Amino acid sequence: MTKFFYPDEGSMSGWTAVVLRINERHRRKEKKNKNQQETEHLLEEGLGELSFFNM
Repeated sequence: MTKFFYPDEGSMSGWTAVVLRINERHRRKEKKNKNQQETEHLLEEGLGELSFFNM
């Protein structure tokens, strides 16, 4: 079963491959959330500047 999902990691145990896969997904999710927060912050900053000019 693990060879089907992880063909390049035949030397690893099945559980090691699963844990590495879960860690990678978690890391990507955290990175995505961080990028989304930065984007929202920049958007709010830009909207604040626009409202200042519209006064």
